[in-house]
This record gives sequence, C-alpha cells and structure tokens, in this order.
Amino acid sequence: VKGLFRCNSFHSIKHILMRQCGFMVTLYAIRHGQTENNSKGIITGQNDVPLSVQGRKNVLSLRKKLQGIKFNKIYASDLIRAYETANILAQSMNLTPKIHKVKALREINYGILENKRKKERTRECPEYKSNLDYVFPRGESFNQLLDRVSSFLTKIERTDGGKTILIVAHAGSIRAIMCLLTNGDFKNYLRINVPHRYVGQFIIEKGRGLAFG
Repeated sequence: VKGLFRCNSFHSIKHILMRQCGFMVTLYAIRHGQTENNSKGIITGQNDVPLSVQGRKNVLSLRKKLQGIKFNKIYASDLIRAYETANILAQSMNLTPKIHKVKALREINYGILENKRKKERTRECPEYKSNLDYVFPRGESFNQLLDRVSSFLTKIERTDGGKTILIVAHAGSIRAIMCLLTNGDFKNYLRINVPHRYVGQFIIEKGRGLAFG
C-alpha cells in the first residue's frame, strides 16, 4: 500500500487540540444511503444505482449528527448513490461548499460479482477477502482499493490543512480510511459493519491518524 498514514493514539482529543495543529485535517466520513440492491442483498460495487426511498430517509436522519459542524469542503464518490447522499445533505442543511466528485472514493470494483447475490461470492471467488491482492475478474483487488484511497488522503492533507471536511463514500472505501489511519490489517477491517447511518470522525496530522470518534 502506498499510504504514509500511521496512527498515534491519544486518550484525550482535548490534548490533541491543544497542540500546534496548523496542518490538522478533520474528516467526517459517512456512507451513502440505502439502495434497492442493498435491501435485496445484491452486490453493487461500481454499478451506478440511485438511492431508494428508504435510502433518502437514511440520509435525512444524519442531519442531527452533523448539525452545527462547519464544513469547509465536501468530497463524494462520483457514483450516484454517494453524490445523491451528499447533495441531499447539502441542500437540507444549507451547506455552502461545492461537492467535489472523487473517483478514488468509489466502492471496490467487484467485477463479475456485481449484480449477483452476496451468498454467491465465496462460490465464484474463493479468495474473496482472504487474499488482498486477488483481483476480481474484470474488477480490482482490495489492495488496489487501499492504494487509491491512500492517494486521496495524501492529497487532502496536502491541500486541505486546517479544514473540516465531509466525505461521502461506501463501506469499502470507509473501511480503507479506517485501515490507513490506524496502520491496521485490512482483512480485519473488512469484517467491520459500516451501516448506512454511519458517521465517523477522523483527525489526521503530518501523515498520521491522531484520533477517531
């Protein structure tokens, strides 16, 4: 993985905020709202599907968690379910920053598994989640997902120091952010459930993850 991110854990976020932190970046990462594929247990990957009615409700329920936060920038995966999520939030909360579409935040490309039932994964791709270098036929590997998310994190730390950023992404790319900022084993993070109402807070400085909420 190309990322430069490492984690130093502190027991108190207050301690971090007392540091000289001109290059600190605060990230709020949320997952897109639910789609019909999600509710039916169908693998979506990079297929471009919109939010369902329930998905739009998921998004509106996040407003309370984000209320009062002043966002300087908004980044969203360029897949419609993520961009639509960001747009609903921006309009309903009167957020002023432009929404920047970012291909690097896309869900993993599952290749031939996309549009199939989740229960078919192990039968068709036995190395699913066990080999991070395994490239799904006509898709990509989990390590390739890590690489592109790492490049994105490196870029925003360079360009967005001192800012508070909202990121709208997918379960896979959010797990990659968690992994990169803790220098953890991605196989362990792939087991973590990231629900549609997930809101994660990350503070990074000088290529290191400092705190998470």
